[in-house]
Amino acid sequence: WSSDVCSSDLAERRFARRQLAKQATVARLRSGSLEPQRRIDLHQMRAEPARQAVAQAIEATARAGSSVLLVVHGRGRHHGGVSVLREELPGWLEAIDRVVAYAPAPGRDRGTGATLVLIRSS
Repeated sequence: WSSDVCSSDLAERRFARRQLAKQATVARLRSGSLEPQRRIDLHQMRAEPARQAVAQAIEATARAGSSVLLVVHGRGRHHGGVSVLREELPGWLEAIDRVVAYAPAPGRDRGTGATLVLIRSS
């Protein structure tokens, strides 16, 4: 995994990509020009059920032949300013082989409260 954040701490990562990812496609993901075909909303979920839901959504997205998933996790304003799901998400994504890259969603798709995930199809 390659990241544009100097820290190796997963909680601080907001963008990362596998080495095999095409630079142009990742740039389109980061700019928001790749539209998500599917979305999952994790609001009100605890960490473990959310992790399972993300894994299932990624598999369903890949099976449907889609490549971009929008994961809405929230900004954490109701939990002392900490978004547990946003901080856990990079580790979950990097453990799933189908995930090629992820980046914060552009403002129109909820900004820091959501993440775009680029998925390799079957």
